Amino acid sequence: MSDYCMKVSGRMRRSTDEPWSDVVCFVSYGDAQFHRKIVEDSFQYHLRLDMDEMNRRHSDHFIAPHNVARAILLYHYFRNWHYFFEDDHWDYVRQQELPDREPDAEGEDYKLWINPSKNKSV
Repeated sequence: MSDYCMKVSGRMRRSTDEPWSDVVCFVSYGDAQFHRKIVEDSFQYHLRLDMDEMNRRHSDHFIAPHNVARAILLYHYFRNWHYFFEDDHWDYVRQQELPDREPDAEGEDYKLWINPSKNKSV
């Protein structure tokens, strides 16, 4: 399954009144097309992008690994736990660099791990 392994750094918070907390996430998945619907939803509802424009000029963005990883995190973890999440950096990692513990969430074509920090950000 793990054709793609990503490390995604960002920030999270439970409400708009709370300060942001730093978070480092790991995602592994196999097939970008399998996740296309949630990538489309994240573009439309989270990033508020023009979907006609995205389909016409940037169709490759729907399968870009960092966009797939972000959508998996949003739709299979952060929304379920009622957190706001913003990503700000991503890197490819080797499978050996994924956390050595049970995933925080997993499904048919993904696994993810969340490592919150005690550091607050602006």
